[in-house]
Amino acid sequence: GIAILIVVLFHCGIPGFSGGFVGVDVFFVLSGYLITGLLVAEIQKTSELSLLQFYARRARRLLPASALTLVVTLLLGAIILAPQELDGAGHAGRAAALYMSNIFFDKNAGDYFAPNVKSNPMLHTWSLAVEEQFYMFWPLLILLGLRIWRSMKALVTVLSGLTIISLGTGVWFTANGGTFAFYELPARAWEFGIGGLAVLLTRDTLKIPFGWWLAFGWLGILAILGSAHFILGDTSFPGWIALIPVLGTVAALIAGAEHPRRGVGVVLYSNPLQMLGRLSYSWYLWHWPFLVFSAALLPNISIAGKTAAAAASLAVAGIS
Repeated sequence: GIAILIVVLFHCGIPGFSGGFVGVDVFFVLSGYLITGLLVAEIQKTSELSLLQFYARRARRLLPASALTLVVTLLLGAIILAPQELDGAGHAGRAAALYMSNIFFDKNAGDYFAPNVKSNPMLHTWSLAVEEQFYMFWPLLILLGLRIWRSMKALVTVLSGLTIISLGTGVWFTANGGTFAFYELPARAWEFGIGGLAVLLTRDTLKIPFGWWLAFGWLGILAILGSAHFILGDTSFPGWIALIPVLGTVAALIAGAEHPRRGVGVVLYSNPLQMLGRLSYSWYLWHWPFLVFSAALLPNISIAGKTAAAAASLAVAGIS
């Protein structure tokens, strides 16, 4: 709920959320945390892991909404967009259908924050592509660690090594310019990895007093919101600075798992955030095309107008 909200506020240009794009980093950590927890629990409970069933569940969860959004967006784009813009949207749409739009934008577009890129209604699908590419190899590592090696320690060692290598890759490519660090999985996998490692930490490992858990949870939320306010959208991101929202997300997740109805859990379990959480995937799919088409129809659209378009996309997300 928090992740999607700060992303939408950033895209609407709401003052105070110039770094709201870090909501995507929060999504990545959540994905690593959730998928790792589900897969490990399945193996521990059944001593088996059906990759076919795992990918079937992901397909049923993701494909209907994404396919609908893709088709509707391209049909409306054929009416609203200029020929050159439509050509870019069409090529990006083909890449999005194959979950390769991150590679498309890395190779064919400039900086994510550049004005010429923001007119493509498929731009936001880059993060969905990164997520699906992560799903292709991460379950195999968990299967290798727990079913072949039969060792949680070996699994943690392998995941930790890959996470560290990916973090170093992201920092290096960020420092040396270009868009690889922003768009490509090798430079982003560490965010999923940290989320996955967080769920593997047992309660016996973290013997921390109750008061510290409450503090960690609130500090985690403050780190996310502080990042959404202070981090600037430029070529220095992700780099080292992405550790702030990532570790903040981990702190909130672990504290919430330890004391789900205390401290930060009281806020996270509130009805508004729960509703946004349930609609977050659909809202993420719809909000960007709504904003792009609104700007195409109304070039001088105000922040209030963008906010209204985002609200309309939330209604469509609820229906779809």
